[in-house]
Amino acid sequence: MAARKRAHEAPPPFASRDSKRMLPSDAVFWYAEELSPGLRSTIGGLMILDAPPDGEKFRDQTAEAVRLTPRLREKIVDPPFRFMLPEWVEDPHMDLDYHLRREALPSPGDEETLYALISQIMATPLDRARPQWEAYVIEGVEGGKAAILFKMHHAMVDGVGSISLLETFTEKGPRVKRRRAPLPPPRAREEVPRSLLAGAVEEGSEIVREALEAARTTLRFATEIALHPFRAASKVASTARSTVGLLEDLSKKPIPDPITEGASGLGRRIDPLFVPLADLRRVHDALHATINDLVLTAVSGAVGRYHAMRGMPVESLRAMVPVNLRQDHQHGDLGNRVGMINVTLPVGEDDARRRLAILQRRTGRAKSDRRGALYPSFIRMVTALPTFAFRAFIEATAGNTNLICTNIPGTEDPRWIVGRRIESIIPIAPVVEKCPLSIALFSYVDELGIGIATDPEAIPDHEKMKAYLQDAFEEVLHLDARKRARKKKAD
Repeated sequence: MAARKRAHEAPPPFASRDSKRMLPSDAVFWYAEELSPGLRSTIGGLMILDAPPDGEKFRDQTAEAVRLTPRLREKIVDPPFRFMLPEWVEDPHMDLDYHLRREALPSPGDEETLYALISQIMATPLDRARPQWEAYVIEGVEGGKAAILFKMHHAMVDGVGSISLLETFTEKGPRVKRRRAPLPPPRAREEVPRSLLAGAVEEGSEIVREALEAARTTLRFATEIALHPFRAASKVASTARSTVGLLEDLSKKPIPDPITEGASGLGRRIDPLFVPLADLRRVHDALHATINDLVLTAVSGAVGRYHAMRGMPVESLRAMVPVNLRQDHQHGDLGNRVGMINVTLPVGEDDARRRLAILQRRTGRAKSDRRGALYPSFIRMVTALPTFAFRAFIEATAGNTNLICTNIPGTEDPRWIVGRRIESIIPIAPVVEKCPLSIALFSYVDELGIGIATDPEAIPDHEKMKAYLQDAFEEVLHLDARKRARKKKAD
C-alpha cells in the first residue's frame, strides 16, 4: 500500500522547471574560475551521521536523486566565442561511481582528523568536463559515527537551493527509500548543444521578448502615472534609492586587509562550530535584533580580535552578505537566485553592544532601500561583457569584499539518510583570492551549524579564529543578561 502511494508522489519542483541556459548569476562563478584558480567557487555540505550507512543503499538512494534531478547528470558547455551564456547539457559519459567516493579515517577518527580530510577534499577542484558535484562517505568517525560530504560548484546551486537537494537525498524518518527506477540512459548530445545560428536566434528572441516586456512595463507605468501619480512617484523614488544603494556598494574603495598579502586563495581549512538556536532566539526576542545582525556582531568581534592578535589591527572590514531573492514559486529551483549587499563590519569596536547598534543601522539601511534586489540585473550586464572586459571587472573588484557571511535557513525537523539519523549539518562556503574567510551558517533542528572556511596562507592558525568566534558568540548570547536580571529581580 505504501509503495503504491509513493509511486504517485510528485517529483521535486526543480525536476522539470530548471532552465538549460545558465543564469547570469551562475555564470559569473563559472567564468571567474577560468580567470584564476584562486577564484574557484566550490561549496559543500557536511552531514554527521549516528552510524555508517550501507554503501549499496546509499548508492541506490543517490541514483534515485540523480534520476529526479537532471542537473546532477548534466555538465556545463560553453558556446563558441561566448556569444551566449553556457548551457547545462546531459553528460553522455555520466558515471555515478565516479561521483561517489568512499574514505576511511585512521583511528581514532577525531574531529581534527575528519576536518583535515574535509579541507583537503574542498581544496581539490571539480572536473569541469563532468557534472559539477561529488559525494563522499567517510567512515571511522569517532564514536562509531560516519559523515557524508556533498561537494558542488557554486554555479550549480546556492545555499537556499541546496535545501531542495537535501530534501531529495534524505528522509523525514528512518525508513529507507526504495529505488524506483534505474538511471535513464544518457542521450547522445553534441559537445556544442546547439548551432551558433540557432543559439544566436534564441538569444535574439530573448532580447526581443525582454524589449517587448520593457515596453509593456513602460506603458503600464505611464498609465499608473496618469491614474495614480502619487503611487507612481513612490515607486520611482524606491527604485532610485535601490540604485543609489547598489552603486554605493560597487563604488566603495576596497578596505586593505593586511593578512591577505601573498595569499593565493587555493588552500582550504574547514572548522565547525555550533550555537544553540534557542539561545540566539532568546537574545533576538529580548533586543529586537535579527539573527543575521547578531551573527554579524559575533563575526565582527572575532575577526577584529584575530587581526589584533596578529599585530595587524584594523577598524573596519567589508563582508558580502547574500540575500535570497526566490519567489514562492521558485522555492525548489536550483541555480543562484540571490542578491548581495556589502556590510562594513566594525571589527575595531570591542564592545559587543555597540557593534550590534552600528550593524543594525547599516544593515537596516541596506534592507530598506532593497539594493540587493538589483544585483541580478547588474550581473546580467557583467556576464555579457567580452572576456577581456569581464577579466578587467573581476580584477578591479577583487578585494572589495574581505569576507563572506551567509546564513541559510534550514529545517527544524530531523532528517535521515538511508536509515541513519543526521545529527548535525555544517555548510561550507568558498574562500577566494583576497577574501580568505567565509562563515556559513545552517539551522538544523535546535542548533546553528557554522562552517568556518579559511585560506591557510592568510590564516595559518585557523584554530585561533575558531576560538575567537566561539568567544564572540558567547558574548552575544549574554547581551540580554541585564534584561534577564531585571526580570528575575521583578519575579
